[in-house]
Amino acid sequence: MGRLLRFEDDLTNETLETFGQTHRMCVACREHATQDALLRFVLSREGVLEFDARNRAPGRGAWTCATTVCMKKAVERKAFQRSFEMPVAANFEALCNDVNSRLQSMVLTNLGLAWRAGQCEVGRLRSAQDVESNEASFVMVAHDLSERSKKECLETKMFEGACMLVGPSKTLIGHALSRDETGVVALRKGRISERVVADLKRLGSMGAFLSQGKIEESGNG
Repeated sequence: MGRLLRFEDDLTNETLETFGQTHRMCVACREHATQDALLRFVLSREGVLEFDARNRAPGRGAWTCATTVCMKKAVERKAFQRSFEMPVAANFEALCNDVNSRLQSMVLTNLGLAWRAGQCEVGRLRSAQDVESNEASFVMVAHDLSERSKKECLETKMFEGACMLVGPSKTLIGHALSRDETGVVALRKGRISERVVADLKRLGSMGAFLSQGKIEESGNG
């Protein structure tokens, strides 16, 4: 059976080891993880905390786990302020909305690039073929996929051995691929598709689609 990825368990050093990145420490919980499993924040000239979605902004950065728990803790307990050694203006809810919005935007942009580079396949049958042939080990499922389709994806052997990742809506996925609505996408091995997987994991750990029809876990987990 396909298995819904446990985001809270998968943000470990080995999760994204293929990126070969250095490790950073969360300013809230003090745990270490790879850069692509964390969120980086920087300060604007006005001292306002901003999400550095691509981890490229110059100057000092502060990192947190990609969870609302650590983000909230970092804001409320002034961990950001201690890290930057200066006053920090931060609104937790606005920060979460910005993180979710920008991560989803990057997922869709990179998904389009992955499609053009031949690093993904669409549709349940073709995606299942990719999983069976070991071309893909991750399958993205739109959060608004019908309940019947969700059940088929998780409770049959169609995606056995694959990690199921909850993604944006069918409409947004289809638009990113220059197609009609698309609910299932297999992510093949490749640098661009790995970036999509990394950001989907961060979105999942942030609970981005919990209120939008997230797939219930089924199978062996």
